[in-house]
Amino acid sequence: CTVGEQDPTKTIAIQDLFNTSYHRGAAPITAGRAIKFTTDSVITYINEPVAADPLRLNLSFQPSLVRQNALIRLSIGQPARVNLAIFDLSGRLVRTVANAEFEKGDHLLSWNRTDDTGRRVSAGVYVIRIETADRIVSRKAVLID
Repeated sequence: CTVGEQDPTKTIAIQDLFNTSYHRGAAPITAGRAIKFTTDSVITYINEPVAADPLRLNLSFQPSLVRQNALIRLSIGQPARVNLAIFDLSGRLVRTVANAEFEKGDHLLSWNRTDDTGRRVSAGVYVIRIETADRIVSRKAVLID
């Protein structure tokens, strides 16, 4: 069976289940689970305050609802080797955005919704993860079409 929702114009849709296969960003349909449809505003920006440790690893991106490119702001308090990668919710590595030495300060990186082979990834929830020798910071990003 197929489970999803679309707007009256049939131009915007969300598909949860198709031919007994769930979308990788979808929770399984179970008894007692409800789906809430609302017209409330959605928060479209995530920002994390700067950490108190000397590394001061800070990750933010805008917008968190991504149609084309995600602009990723990285702020570090001292030079460090940084691995910035994108994962899907199953934990599969989708894209390595950066794996290099970064100087102290603010850095702006961009992810254009492609995987490591250059293919555009589908809509869904992804995890942006920054790893240094002594810290890991992760944030969720929602890709929409």
